[in-house]
Amino acid sequence: MSTKEEALKKAMELKEEMRFRGDDLQQLVEGAVRKALGETQKEEGSPKRPVFFETEHHPEGRAAAGEIFPKESGRSLQWHQAIDSIAVNIKIKLGEGKKGAVLFTSSVSGEGTTTVCSNVSRALAKFCPGNILLLDCNALHPEIHRLFRTESGPGLTDILMGKIHWEDAVRKSNVRNFYVLPFGQPLQEPLSLLGSEGMGRLLNVLKTNFDFILIDSPPILQSTEAELIAPWVEGVVLVINAHTTRREVVMRAAERMIQQKEFLGAVFNQQEFIIPQFLYKRLK
Repeated sequence: MSTKEEALKKAMELKEEMRFRGDDLQQLVEGAVRKALGETQKEEGSPKRPVFFETEHHPEGRAAAGEIFPKESGRSLQWHQAIDSIAVNIKIKLGEGKKGAVLFTSSVSGEGTTTVCSNVSRALAKFCPGNILLLDCNALHPEIHRLFRTESGPGLTDILMGKIHWEDAVRKSNVRNFYVLPFGQPLQEPLSLLGSEGMGRLLNVLKTNFDFILIDSPPILQSTEAELIAPWVEGVVLVINAHTTRREVVMRAAERMIQQKEFLGAVFNQQEFIIPQFLYKRLK
């Protein structure tokens, strides 16, 4: 057996030994999506093709003022390219010339929804001439304001309670057309506000002032905020930790979210390539 053949054989063995392989998990989600969308496709007569992305595993970095994740944070060029790809594909999936809100959620906590949503929002601002808004609706763990080193309030909840006008709560970042609206005052019962008609009216107003609104929300299986907000958005993205998330958990989350709104795709976050990425993709 040649050296090349031995290397390929070892690579295949390593690939088989991976605890949670990105390709297996991707096939699982694709299956859940197609199953959940099966009846819808028959009724509407038009196939829906959700998009699936992978982001590399990366070390956590400290954010600089006005930046979500600066270059010195240690994130790889491949990771940033994956984020850019997600941003471009969201724009394409929504349709040429169309605007709207996109909800980011996950199955459980710790899958990187806030990180992905924040960076995709910022990347989208590079490709779109219009204004982009990053909206924090994560009542369980509001973290957007920490990424930008700003105060949590006034924010979304203060607007919904009538304490402030939305224009006075939105923060402008150091990116020309990129804005941030933090969560605001913590609430003991956030569902009464996030699921209210006032939330729907606010989103409609924001849509007239921003081309795209990307919404960070809590995990779908641990809170109902995402399901309450879903009827007011144009698409949903599911963030999955490709290394640790259990398969049955992903299945339940995918089926639940797809029933709510158009499913744009899934982001396989923290994907680890035990063998070189270019070889991994050849072996898939």
